[in-house]
Amino acid sequence: MKPWTGILLMACVGLAPCGAAWGDNEEEAEAALERAVASFEDGDYDDAIEEAGNVIELAPESVQGYRLRGIAYTATEDYELAITDLTRSIEIEPDDAMAFTVRGSCWFRIRDYDKGFADCNTAIELEPTFAFPLLGRAEGYGIKGDYDKALLDCNKAIEIDPELYEAYGERGSIYDLKGDYRKAMEDFNKAIELEPYIDTVYRGRGLSWYDQGDYRRASADFARAIDLMEEEDPDIVYARVFLYLAKARQGQNAKSILRETKDILRKGKEISEVVKMFLGEITPEACLAAAVDKNPRLDKEKKCEGYYYVGCYRLLHGDKDGAKKMFEACIATEATGCVESNPAKVELKRMEEASKAKEGK
Repeated sequence: MKPWTGILLMACVGLAPCGAAWGDNEEEAEAALERAVASFEDGDYDDAIEEAGNVIELAPESVQGYRLRGIAYTATEDYELAITDLTRSIEIEPDDAMAFTVRGSCWFRIRDYDKGFADCNTAIELEPTFAFPLLGRAEGYGIKGDYDKALLDCNKAIEIDPELYEAYGERGSIYDLKGDYRKAMEDFNKAIELEPYIDTVYRGRGLSWYDQGDYRRASADFARAIDLMEEEDPDIVYARVFLYLAKARQGQNAKSILRETKDILRKGKEISEVVKMFLGEITPEACLAAAVDKNPRLDKEKKCEGYYYVGCYRLLHGDKDGAKKMFEACIATEATGCVESNPAKVELKRMEEASKAKEGK
């Protein structure tokens, strides 16, 4: 789940227009909206999309259906469809700062930075004391690699709302990308102190422990995140794969985690080929061959993932040179929004430091 989907969902319900917006189908539309909300909360985004479509069909001028379906599309990473629905939502409710914020996030995800920053800036102008547009803009700066500006926006968000766990989680992730692990841990710990039952924060802290080479603590955080996630959540597969990698880097045989993962894989996700590769069911070459997509953006992201996980496979099998080539290829995709991009950089830096240390002896 994306960092703000829970808040967006509450906004979708809490700001619901009534009366004429529902038309003559108020009772049916409200029932469909309730079903859509319930599905979204359960992590069943496909069903949420279908039910939100029913809301739109019953009440075409009601903002909730478009907003909720747009949010659900964001959760399934169908960003172009999300943008279409959120644009319609904004046409109906042009002063909706939250809709501008999440649409901005979608623009960032498809690398249209100008439109993303424009949307977030509009949201900030509409609601200058609302923290989430600042986090949306921080996410854009983070994806673009402008970490100092991202930190400034996170700091402003925390000034506005010092109890906002999402702000600490986002800032922790930025500090991790900068390699400032002490500050990253401080922020992740604060986020968990504020909201101890949020899987995304444990996953963020787990990735930071993983980047630091502390695989024992990384394993604990990934396991805790998995405990908090719904099995329908598509991100649970990634959490399980990183849990496997963290345990494998400790010399443990953790393939049982991957066997369990096969039972909950979503169709069409290239990560399923990654799982098969680590289980020895297909070759690394076959895994890379599956990492393709007709959409240029998705193709880059799939290749980024494929190269990274094949690099990890090579590393676990003692092929450091092969791993190095894969990590370099991962970074060369420039898919900076992928979670695998930074760990690839960390692995290369670790290899470089080890090589220099060896030469110095």
